[in-house]
Amino acid sequence: MTVGQIIQEVMEERGNYCENCLADGRRVKIDGHHAFFRGKYPELSKEKWNIVMLCHDCHQEGKDAVHNGNDKLRKKCEKIALERKKGIHKENPLII
Repeated sequence: MTVGQIIQEVMEERGNYCENCLADGRRVKIDGHHAFFRGKYPELSKEKWNIVMLCHDCHQEGKDAVHNGNDKLRKKCEKIALERKKGIHKENPLII
């Protein structure tokens, strides 16, 4: 499976929304962000727990995007990923 296929599978499992700002994927582009960056941790690139769904603004384009140096959001994504790995992260807060 490719990384893109895994990200698509994760989106289908978790829902098409931003895990940071809760933006709806029907209205904005949603990206799969690797909480532990692929360049530094290539062995984790296909681990579902390491993928956090972010809208394009939170991921790359916005002034507060994780790839624009937002350390607070980077740490939040890492926390979500580690909780998911341990099985203690509550999935999809949009479902009551």
